[in-house]
Amino acid sequence: MANVRSTTASTTARAARPHLLGLALLLATGAAGAQVFAQPDTAFNGSVRATAPVVLPGSETGIEGNGFTPGQKVTLLRGETVLNAQPYVANGEGKFSGTLAIPADAVAGPQPIVVRAAAPDAAAVFSLKVSREVPLSGQERIQAASNRLVQGLYQVAYSPASKAAFVTSAVGRPPVKQSELLKVDPESLQIIARVSPQAAPGNDGNLFAVYGVGVDDANGNVWVTNTR
Repeated sequence: MANVRSTTASTTARAARPHLLGLALLLATGAAGAQVFAQPDTAFNGSVRATAPVVLPGSETGIEGNGFTPGQKVTLLRGETVLNAQPYVANGEGKFSGTLAIPADAVAGPQPIVVRAAAPDAAAVFSLKVSREVPLSGQERIQAASNRLVQGLYQVAYSPASKAAFVTSAVGRPPVKQSELLKVDPESLQIIARVSPQAAPGNDGNLFAVYGVGVDDANGNVWVTNTR
């Protein structure tokens, strides 16, 4: 009797296995299809950029995105590593902003960052330029000075013979009513002399404004141009 019961139980288990296996395959197929082939973004136009002027290893940079679908979730990846733990979410204008930590061991150069958008789905790549940190050197040998001269500065030329800098200025777009050629002490940046150009035709106060400047020490001349 014991042998009969054992054979019956074994036969029943074998008969149930194909049904269980079929159910498992059906569930797995349905789950995979829902994850991989979601709604694509057929009009994707999203772009991402770093806002920091220089991105250094071990630093943090701001990140901005635009052109996304409102509500779209954006994840950044380098290789298989997710860079933002929480996805950025595009606002009603299709924009987002956030911060991004740069690993301390990041190699300098253009790093390809994958932009993965979801709901609807899309992907792109943007280049994040990581720079080497170059320490300052020799700054102790530099002396700097500053002085506010006049409005509308354009060009400067140095005259070794006069030991002076000649600077042009013109305020506003033509017709110009305020323009000067300045002679400046290059060490103190104080104005030594100044002259305004002659009046333009017509008695309306307009001047032949000065823009470009060139020094001709051989002949003792300073040349200017009256066009920008």
